Amino acid sequence: MTMTDIIKWALLFLALNLLVFSIYFMDKQASRHGRRRISERTLLVLALIGGSLGALAAQHLLRHKTRKEPFRSILAAILILHGALIAVLGLRAAMELSASSGFLKHQNSCPYSPWLSETSCFVSPTEGTSRSSFGL
Repeated sequence: MTMTDIIKWALLFLALNLLVFSIYFMDKQASRHGRRRISERTLLVLALIGGSLGALAAQHLLRHKTRKEPFRSILAAILILHGALIAVLGLRAAMELSASSGFLKHQNSCPYSPWLSETSCFVSPTEGTSRSSFGL
């Protein structure tokens, strides 16, 4: 993934969250003026498809849906799900990056030692041999 791709995804994520925030704002305005409301299901689906940060920001800044259960719990679960997804994707990207740079190419090439952590063993990109960070 190139830097241009990352920027495109970040802008898309920002636009989606701004859209979700504005929809929560419209629902808050409808609530204040007694107009037809947006269903909680629609608001939660918008949060689930990627607008959870916009939904959380709207909930706190606009004081919208802050006391409504199970809405709060479901939104919290969506935020946890998104956090876990971001952690997994970040870990995967970090592993791909480290693999492409020469580190950890042969994960099982370092002999087991109870004094060394798994991350202290790496493959030297210049020599292609296993070495620990302590020279053992």
